Amino acid sequence: MDILLKTNQLLYDIMAEIHKNPNELQPEVAALIPWFIENLGNPKATVRKTTHKCIGTFVKFSRKLEYVLLQLIRVGLANQNQRTRQHSMLVIPALLSLKPQLVDDGASELHQLVQNICSKLRDPIEIVAKTARKLLLELKKCYPDTFEPKFVDVLSNSEDT
Repeated sequence: MDILLKTNQLLYDIMAEIHKNPNELQPEVAALIPWFIENLGNPKATVRKTTHKCIGTFVKFSRKLEYVLLQLIRVGLANQNQRTRQHSMLVIPALLSLKPQLVDDGASELHQLVQNICSKLRDPIEIVAKTARKLLLELKKCYPDTFEPKFVDVLSNSEDT
């Protein structure tokens, strides 16, 4: 078994302890989130899948979605690895579903995230740009009351190019 898969499984098991003792382990596991996001770009689908599971489990137990979204912006969407950029966007819908009040409240992290996703509409790698477009359309569909008109305009403009 690949070392990254073993590491992900071990960390996934440890994350259950966050729920039991949130103040004890949360800072240490939170420090690993950028590493997890880097692993979203791993060439092995099994590593990406277990990494996605670890990130989701961290959000579920810690309720620190805002922190994870900021890390996705800083580490994932800005990454040189096209697969990391793409898969950072692919995990977002599942993460948002874990804390829907963040979307309902229109948190500033959500606005930053959407702005960064909009910038990926012009990514030089076609699959990344297509993923950004699909994600924005999904956000618009799932959260129509929160999705600001300016983002709809961005999507309309991207269709023209």
